[in-house]
Amino acid sequence: AGAASASLHAVGGGAAPIHATAHVIEAHSFSAGITPRTAEAAILRDADRLETLERMLATDEKIPLAATRGSH
Repeated sequence: AGAASASLHAVGGGAAPIHATAHVIEAHSFSAGITPRTAEAAILRDADRLETLERMLATDEKIPLAATRGSH
C-alpha cells in the first residue's frame, strides 16, 4: 500500500483516491484482519479468497478453517 501511495502521489494523485487505493490494498487479505470499508475493498478481498480456494481445491491442498470464515 505504501509503494502504491507513493507512486500515485508522484503522478499527482489526489489525497482521497490515494487513501482509498491504499485501503483496498491493505484490506484485501483476510489474514490482515482489516474490515473492508468500501465496496471496492470487499470485492478485491472476496476475489482473493475465491482465487485462493480455487487453487487449493485444484491442488488438493487442505483449506485452513480460518480461510472459510467470513468477516462480513
